[in-house]
Amino acid sequence: MFKSGLLTPNMPYMEKAMDLAAMRQTKITENLANVSMPGYKRQDVDMFAVELGKKGAAIGNRARLPQPRKGGKKIEQMDTQIRYDGNNVDLEREVEAMVETKLRFKTLAAMVNNEFAKKRMILK
Repeated sequence: MFKSGLLTPNMPYMEKAMDLAAMRQTKITENLANVSMPGYKRQDVDMFAVELGKKGAAIGNRARLPQPRKGGKKIEQMDTQIRYDGNNVDLEREVEAMVETKLRFKTLAAMVNNEFAKKRMILK
């Protein structure tokens, strides 16, 4: 998405986190659409889908930053059953997850915007 000349060390991570937030929002929407479907199991996306290097992650040290994965891990939650028909979608939980994901995405978008604002100031 971002050209290499515009990249800061954190930009690929912000981009990946925004992609994961969008994927999670899609899964939440699917969960809400299937709230009355018998046997439907809630699905989610792992928002912390990064692979740590051998020495772990250290902010500010490019060689040790975690590398983003190509895709988030999709999780089907089988551990809870809140209704007799086998459906485990909890409306309140989904709305809470939707709000959390929206806030996360807006924060990441503001961070990306801030990075580009810094670049614009340098170019002036």
